[in-house]
Amino acid sequence: MSEGEHLKQMRLEANLTQQQLAVKCGLGAYMISQLEHGSASLTNVPFGSIVLLTDALGLNNPIDLLDPRTSELLGE
Repeated sequence: MSEGEHLKQMRLEANLTQQQLAVKCGLGAYMISQLEHGSASLTNVPFGSIVLLTDALGLNNPIDLLDPRTSELLGE
């Protein structure tokens, strides 16, 4: 699963629209769309926004957001 697919899956599991997620993390909805479609990478997002994304998605650790393999390795 790609980084963007992982982000989209987590967003949908959190029952958030792209707009709602964008507001919660201080990014534009267009940026969320670009991240989900692979046109932009989470590695280019400011760390403060990564922390807010992590919180908005109900994750415990930013690494779960940055590395989609973490969930797969843990069998989640």
